[in-house]
Amino acid sequence: MYRLIFGGIHQVAVSIVWVTFELADRPEYIPVLREEMYNLCGKYSVPKYAALRKAERLDSFIREVMRTKGDVLSVVREATQDTELSGYVVERGQLIFALGTHAHLNTSMQGFDAEQFDGMRWGRDGLARGHAIDALPYLWVGPLCVSRTHARYRRYVYLP
Repeated sequence: MYRLIFGGIHQVAVSIVWVTFELADRPEYIPVLREEMYNLCGKYSVPKYAALRKAERLDSFIREVMRTKGDVLSVVREATQDTELSGYVVERGQLIFALGTHAHLNTSMQGFDAEQFDGMRWGRDGLARGHAIDALPYLWVGPLCVSRTHARYRRYVYLP
């Protein structure tokens, strides 16, 4: 039996908890991800950075968890001046909560099966390769966010 204790305020810790939860809830993905890691770095080796960059199934699973759970389900902003937003007046000082899940689960943006979890969704057509500049969990951080890439690889290192 394993005991896992997570602490900290970093998004990576939250992401690891969600990925672990989803992996435990969907054990059918474990053999698929394990096989990929064995093929990339051997059964008893610690994964190296180069191998993790090639782990498309693992990347796809993590991206799907971030799409459906994410470390940014809502973004909070404070209005710095009175403004009109979609026909509503937002007064200076009011908080605006933009819900990322509306975009993450939107069928016109994510496809007809947007509400379904598909851990291999991002592995099709090479979508799991490289950097996901348009991935909504990171969109509000900016397209050149260095911590985005750093956080992704910290999640990878935990899973194998």
